[in-house]
Amino acid sequence: MKDIRDIKDLRDLRKIKFSSSLSFKVGVSVFVFSFIYFISVIGFSGYTNTIFSTSAIAERNYCLARTVAISLPQEYPVRLFKQVKEIYDSVPADMKDDYKSPEYKKLFEPVFTDEYYDLQAILIKNVENNLVSWISFHFEDSDRNKVIFVIDSDIMEEGRYSAGWQGSLGNYVHGNNDLAEYTVHSDPEYGQTIIVRAPFYDPDTGEQLGYVSVGERKRNVTSSNIAFLLFFGLILLVVTLIFIITSVGGIRRMVIDPIILLSDAAIKFSKKQDRGTSSHVFKDLNIKSRDEIGLLAESMASMEEDIHGYVDNLKTVTREKERIATELDVASRIQKSMLPSELTGYNGKLDFTISALSRSAKEMGGDFYDFFAIDDDHIGITVADVSDKGIPAALFMVKSCTLIKSSALLNHNPSMVLSDANHVLCERNDESMFVTVFFGIYTVSEKKLIYVNAGHEYPAIYRADTGSYSLIDEEHDVVLGIMENIEFHERELQLNSGDKLLLYTDGLPEAINKDGSAYGESSMIDCLNRSHDITGQAVLDAIRDDIDTFAAGVAQFDDMTMLLLEISPDPTE
Repeated sequence: MKDIRDIKDLRDLRKIKFSSSLSFKVGVSVFVFSFIYFISVIGFSGYTNTIFSTSAIAERNYCLARTVAISLPQEYPVRLFKQVKEIYDSVPADMKDDYKSPEYKKLFEPVFTDEYYDLQAILIKNVENNLVSWISFHFEDSDRNKVIFVIDSDIMEEGRYSAGWQGSLGNYVHGNNDLAEYTVHSDPEYGQTIIVRAPFYDPDTGEQLGYVSVGERKRNVTSSNIAFLLFFGLILLVVTLIFIITSVGGIRRMVIDPIILLSDAAIKFSKKQDRGTSSHVFKDLNIKSRDEIGLLAESMASMEEDIHGYVDNLKTVTREKERIATELDVASRIQKSMLPSELTGYNGKLDFTISALSRSAKEMGGDFYDFFAIDDDHIGITVADVSDKGIPAALFMVKSCTLIKSSALLNHNPSMVLSDANHVLCERNDESMFVTVFFGIYTVSEKKLIYVNAGHEYPAIYRADTGSYSLIDEEHDVVLGIMENIEFHERELQLNSGDKLLLYTDGLPEAINKDGSAYGESSMIDCLNRSHDITGQAVLDAIRDDIDTFAAGVAQFDDMTMLLLEISPDPTE
């Protein structure tokens, strides 16, 4: 068939292969539906004959079920019925629903080792002598609409029909002495099977314990029915061919030709390079019919008008999106430029290094870090995470970062720095945004960090004397931006030569994989301890790579930021 993209006009459309044309498909459809109708009539006659035959088989097998119920050694089935029912009643409800599980099947293993289970050999003998498919004993669980098997003449794969196996109660019906009621059940092993059953009673108490069920494969239709179907099938073929020949011509004129015109118009419309022009391929069609095809032509003309307007509007929207994307890209680069890459304006002793890494989940993020020289003996360090994502978080981040840094340059007290920043952030905070902050001032001469943790993650510290990382697990203060007049508590951390302090945002431990599992602090600590002999940016790269391996390509919903403060080893040690 010609590719629709290569069809240029109506002449090409008429060259479509006949077997793929609408005329051919209409003719075939008429033939098929007519044939199905006549076959249904023939099939109904065959079905009626089959019903009478099936009723006779069901009545005979009901008699067999009654005979089996009273002729077997009664103590055998009675004991098995009671044993299986006792086990089944003790099974929890949720395990009954999972009756194919090994745990459920194991509960019924004592039944198979019981000497009375030899009854199966007697059932198999009755199956062979009476030329039926199977005989089984079972009882009902009407609350769950289930049949519970006690013993069957044949146990199939997965333990089907063994003791405790469950079937649908709808597959079984009662028989009677006049004419046995039956059902036809489709089974993967036996195909369609006629099922009847008879009640089984305890001979001592007269209590009905369950049923004896007999199944037999359904017989094929007789050869006379096949001949009948062939005869009427031949007549059907002749009648259908005559009907197709006389009707397809009219159908083509009334239906197919207008549809071809619509198809040709659709092809012309799809080939137009500029759909915003004033030309109208559908409106110019000369389709005057008042039926559904005429309505379709009018709808297509209306759609064409709408598409012209939509394309024009889409061009405007696309240009606007491109402008916004460009502005977002510029804003993202401006935001990243605010994050320091090196410590500037510091002329003091350099016995420490600071490394940082930040990765946003969107174009713009709410995480930020900062490190700056307050004077030649004090370094301000900030790692924070805004509650939202995207542009709102970025704006709140810029405001928070600016407030903390400006306050820190005037005040060497971390608690006062955050208190001042919190006061300003709480003003006119209509969006109820907040920010978690770890802010500290590192005194270089004393290797001491005075800090406040306002709702932020626990830092990870590496002690050179132990050679391992651990979390600093301590109580947090309240986050910034939600409540004024909060008192922040300072804490002191003494660092030694060779020690390292890792600060990070919650995007790191909350990174997820395809199973929805979180990376977690424990995985972070394990990665750090595996990388304890590396320093600087390499430590942060190792954590990032470990998270990427864990996530295995799953897009992350949160920003990720890390900052590492390292105290240089003492060269005399």
